[in-house]
Amino acid sequence: MNELSYTYSLNDIDSAREFASLSLEKAEKINFTKGIASSYNNLAWIEWLQANNYPAMELYCKKAISLLEKNQHSKELAHSWFLLGCSYWIQAKFSQAAIAYETAGHIYSSLNDENGLANMYAFIAWVEEARGYYEMSLIYSVKWLDIAKKNNNYRYLDIWAALYRNIGDYNTSMDYYRQAAQFAKGTPHKDELAFFTQAIGEIFFLEEKYDSARYYYELASKYMSGNQNFLNARLGELFMAVKNYDSAFFYLNLDLNKAKKANALTQVMWSLLRLAKAYKETGNNSAALSTAHELLQTAKKTGARQYIRDGHFILFKIFLETGRRDNGFNHLQQYLVLKDTLDKDLSAQKLAFYKIRSEREKDQSRIDQLNNEKKLQHQQLNQAKQQKKFLMAGIAALFLLGFALLRNLILKRKNEKQRFVHELEIQTLESEKTKAALQHQATELEMQALRAQMNPHFIFNSLNSINRFILQNNKEQASEYLTKFSKLVRLILQNSNASLITLESELEALQLYLELESLRFNHRFSFKISVNDETDAEVMKVPPLIIQPYAENAIWHGLMHNTGIGNLEIEIMEEKSFLQIKISDDGIGRKKAAELKSKSAATHKSMGLKITEDRIAMMSKEENKGVVVINDLVLADGSNGGTEVILKIPLVQ
Repeated sequence: MNELSYTYSLNDIDSAREFASLSLEKAEKINFTKGIASSYNNLAWIEWLQANNYPAMELYCKKAISLLEKNQHSKELAHSWFLLGCSYWIQAKFSQAAIAYETAGHIYSSLNDENGLANMYAFIAWVEEARGYYEMSLIYSVKWLDIAKKNNNYRYLDIWAALYRNIGDYNTSMDYYRQAAQFAKGTPHKDELAFFTQAIGEIFFLEEKYDSARYYYELASKYMSGNQNFLNARLGELFMAVKNYDSAFFYLNLDLNKAKKANALTQVMWSLLRLAKAYKETGNNSAALSTAHELLQTAKKTGARQYIRDGHFILFKIFLETGRRDNGFNHLQQYLVLKDTLDKDLSAQKLAFYKIRSEREKDQSRIDQLNNEKKLQHQQLNQAKQQKKFLMAGIAALFLLGFALLRNLILKRKNEKQRFVHELEIQTLESEKTKAALQHQATELEMQALRAQMNPHFIFNSLNSINRFILQNNKEQASEYLTKFSKLVRLILQNSNASLITLESELEALQLYLELESLRFNHRFSFKISVNDETDAEVMKVPPLIIQPYAENAIWHGLMHNTGIGNLEIEIMEEKSFLQIKISDDGIGRKKAAELKSKSAATHKSMGLKITEDRIAMMSKEENKGVVVINDLVLADGSNGGTEVILKIPLVQ
């Protein structure tokens, strides 16, 4: 029943209390000591969640401890001491709370219960912060952080969030709170999700983003299963910031009255401070004075240094405004002494935090460096193993190219034979309509024959490139080159069977070719391909490999003889009834290129260019269009500026 009570406490407090009371009754009947103690602990836990009666919570814990004290290493006993510390903390009995938590910590340590130990450190950190000992709070927070992170407990995000908030780094704090809230969504503890959601709202409040703060406060209230008192206080503080004092007084007094009834003095002081400020801001000095006196008396009783400081400061300002300067300066002196002490403590906390963060970043950097070294060693081993694979891949590529060449040569001969047969049929047919159809088919076969010559020509050049990389044993570039080259071969084989392909496919193959050439020549030139916005590359049709030979010619005979980095630009646009393709380079120019050619090379024209010109001419027979124009570019000073080739191809869609 105690287990049922705890389970229901996460969502149904009334049922949880009923099961705990029933369990206590039955355990007392059979004098089952552990069962009685567990029931008291559950009742204490319920009072903690309900936040209605902390003295009753304290009493339940003490009863459980008295029953369990014979077994000093009982986990249930540690839990009892832990809950007792919580009741002391919220009642602002800070010294007693610290003792209770440390007692629980000793038992958790003896049981090797790291999660229990982490929780104990967390609450001691909050106790020290609640009474204004900020450096001690940081020390315990770091202990909590070490254990939580070691055990992969997402609550370590909460620690970092709080630490960054304390030093004023709200953006980083917000990131950690959001991560923690995301983790909490996957747990049955909706109160934890409420806690992190409210914390996000508090960050927005500190950033003076009040609409966002209110949104997250209201969202947090939907997740809360029990006490919403402190959330009411936060809403009161929010309304106070936007000068809505009626709502501020309502929520702050609502929280204050419930906190007093539950003897939650930590919360009482929080609300008294803001109420005193609100009364003063609205000109109600009498109410502000009495509230500030109550705050100062409560703070002195509990030893909460920051509230003692704030109480003196508010009283100083009230007395100053009401003309009681002597009383005011007395409070000012006490305020300044405490402010100096707390400022030093806060500075020490910040310095300690920066030191801890720096050390952890260095540790993480060393870990990352070691991981990178291990990763590098692993990569080197893999590269050694893959060297043979690259060589095998090269051999396989050679076989693939040989097969492609043989296939294209067979296709060429077959097409030539069919073209010859159809030409004979055209001469003997009497019907002009039939003759025109066969003439069109013959033209198409001639185009296929020219493509069959073009494809082996380009493949031979590419094969020479990949062979050079393999011989140089350049593994990384060989791998990159093989990947791009295999894709290019696939595109060439795919496009060879079509007389026309989309401009998009043509440009994809051209892009791959230029990337391969740039890689092979160690990026000695750059290139740019641009298509006019009015040209639809997905619809427009062009012959396959119509641009590549001119780009190749520009690279080999123009750009490669440059001393610096060359530039190749390819522009494509529609112009009336044809597609204009402009290939321009800033190479050495045709005249200089001709001088550098050997005598044997000077006697013939590039086979690729000749084939491409024939293909364009073949298209022109039907459309009476198509032209290839080559221009020598001249700079403003009369020196060579490179070469420009303009192709005009009939529009086909």
